[in-house]
Amino acid sequence: MTSNDFIYARKSIRKFKDTPVPTEDLKEMIKAATYAPSGKNLQNWHFVVVSDREKIDAMANAVLAKNELLASYSKDEESANKSESLLSIRLFSKTPLMLFLFLQGLTQHPVCNF
Repeated sequence: MTSNDFIYARKSIRKFKDTPVPTEDLKEMIKAATYAPSGKNLQNWHFVVVSDREKIDAMANAVLAKNELLASYSKDEESANKSESLLSIRLFSKTPLMLFLFLQGLTQHPVCNF
């Protein structure tokens, strides 16, 4: 594999196995992510792993509820159809875990000022 093959070979996965992700694999993925460049090498990130099925389902239901609300605002048929197609997507309801990346300090960003 050349240095960029892993990028070109990546694909989206929407069907997940009903098996847990091995802890060592997860640790290796997080370790690899920490090698990404960060502004001024601050490395101002932290990771949160959610593997509790009830919590993942609650997040999936919250996204579905928000999509339903957004769909209710549709003003024309084309928008309504697009919104309805979103409702059929259960983005991460079957995923074995969720990995969140949080950045610290963006509220004091001198350029973005947000």
